[in-house]
Amino acid sequence: MMESIDFFYGLLGELAWWQYCLVVVLLTQPTILGVTLYLHREQAHGSIKLHPLVAHFFRFWLWLTTGMKTKEWVAVHRKHHGKCELPDDPHSPEQKGLWRVLFFGVHYYREAARLPSTYEYVRGLRGANLPDDWLERNLYQKRNWLGLKLLLMVYVVLFGIPGLAIWLLQYLWIPIHAAGIINGVGHALGYRNADTRNGDGTNPDASTNIVPWGVWIGGEELHNNHHLYPTSAKFSQRWFEVDIGWGVINCLRLLRLVEVRHVSCLPKVSAKVATDEELLHVFQHHRFLIARWFRRAAERELLTSSLLRDRFEKFMRGRGKDSVTKEQLTEWVAEVRATGKKKLVDFSNKVRRLREYRSHKM
Repeated sequence: MMESIDFFYGLLGELAWWQYCLVVVLLTQPTILGVTLYLHREQAHGSIKLHPLVAHFFRFWLWLTTGMKTKEWVAVHRKHHGKCELPDDPHSPEQKGLWRVLFFGVHYYREAARLPSTYEYVRGLRGANLPDDWLERNLYQKRNWLGLKLLLMVYVVLFGIPGLAIWLLQYLWIPIHAAGIINGVGHALGYRNADTRNGDGTNPDASTNIVPWGVWIGGEELHNNHHLYPTSAKFSQRWFEVDIGWGVINCLRLLRLVEVRHVSCLPKVSAKVATDEELLHVFQHHRFLIARWFRRAAERELLTSSLLRDRFEKFMRGRGKDSVTKEQLTEWVAEVRATGKKKLVDFSNKVRRLREYRSHKM
């Protein structure tokens, strides 16, 4: 009888229910960190550079717990940014429906990963260094399911039959939280700091910050902030927002295990009026934020001038330095102010006083 009980509960013996819950949390959080730090912030956007040992740990851990392939994940994610909310978006709730993305997000991910066109989004990718060593080619990509099988065996030996449930929960952790909650709820419910758009500036996206405290899914809950500044290593922007992934990055930085390459911060309103060059620079880097301010002011003042709206839309559809000249932008801001409507005047004054702000933690 004793031997059958030992077999049922494995080498570690029977644990209390809360201990099993703690085991699941402790085992799944490195998986979340692997996705947000290694796959997302380093490989997809190049905002950080992990020490080779840390990067390889995450590669191994993700192979062991999810079977995901680095190049595949990065390609699908960058396609999402480029085609956000359009028919080609791999997982847009606006296109496929929230409930379908919640429950079938993995299916849509795999569907996009099978398309050769998806991998155009990683050609010439700057900032990242997609792995292409022997292990990546012959193990992590070619035998991506082997890690999951090995992990299942280890869990059954350690935990017995309950190990099956632990393994299944760990396997489903990313499909539920990333493919479902972030890609689904993160484009349907929550609050927005900016009127973000797809990579071409041709289509508004619906990204949201699900909650202001990104502690359960590695900071990925601040999804609208990420779409506002895709290459920023830090997702939190307002004083009350928390990005636990950024906290882990700072801990790794103290140990010299990560290099932070880029951090974007919301601009600050100063007392001094910006020069035309400064105004253009701020607009190029923070146009999605400025777009939200303009839309709100226009809606509150019932702005009927289609000319002002249309010109601003043209600015938004351009990319980078080609979107608008300083003369065009300065003239447009002056015309907004000339409407005499209080909210629009306040908007123009605010924009003319914006300054870039760099975090002291950089």
